[in-house]
Amino acid sequence: MARGGGLTVEPGGLLLQKVPLGKVYDLHKETGMYIKVYNSLDRSVTYRISAQRPSEGGSGRWMVGYEEIPDPDFLSFDRNEVVIEPEGVGEVNLSLKLPDEPRYYNQHWAVTVAIEGQPAPGEAFALAAYLPFEIETESRTGTGVRPWGKIGVEPASLTLKAAEKGIVRIYNNEGRGHKYKLLVGVPAETSSVRQTGLTPDYRDVPDVNWIDMSHKEFAIQQNGVQDVSLTARLPYKSSATGPWETFLWVESDSGEKAFVRVYIVQ
Repeated sequence: MARGGGLTVEPGGLLLQKVPLGKVYDLHKETGMYIKVYNSLDRSVTYRISAQRPSEGGSGRWMVGYEEIPDPDFLSFDRNEVVIEPEGVGEVNLSLKLPDEPRYYNQHWAVTVAIEGQPAPGEAFALAAYLPFEIETESRTGTGVRPWGKIGVEPASLTLKAAEKGIVRIYNNEGRGHKYKLLVGVPAETSSVRQTGLTPDYRDVPDVNWIDMSHKEFAIQQNGVQDVSLTARLPYKSSATGPWETFLWVESDSGEKAFVRVYIVQ
């Protein structure tokens, strides 16, 4: 929930996972939720609703491991303006239509949903709320194209069983060569308000040392690729029960970060 003076909006932020390409993703149909805007003022207020890149509105920041969405117009609303009566509430539905382009699989995007009040006559300012949304597109392997983004990962999620090996392909899409470090677990830099969250119904892996990596540091030349193998080494007997999830973090020497969701099942 986001609050500001006489304006309250819920949800205050949202993570949307496994969003398909080339199809309409309807927020209410998929989650049962609407964006709700509450007006606690004693007068009617007109609010405009739009999608923006995070750098263009609100705090100008977004969660670690996500990149700004290529085009905010991938998002649309059933209405771009809503008039809310005194002490009233308005509902707005959001839809996503992502281009059916293979490079947009395996993406982690950040976008801001802006709820901006329009000043009443004689007012210089109006209330506004900026909601951080994270969008994760479907995870795929073998797309035949480089994933979009400065650091491309394929797949964006990987499921491992005991002693089973999985491969993650990392792409350097920047204009020069870089050195990279890999880390398993929670990122070192997290927001006090929002941080990368686990998938519903999964628990944090009890011990990140259960996962072996073939590489922890490496260099990738411009437009190059590096494969990394991951293997789950579960203890013979464990009191903990899964399914579990953790994150493989990829950090370049330029400070860019990307991640892969790693699921472990017994």
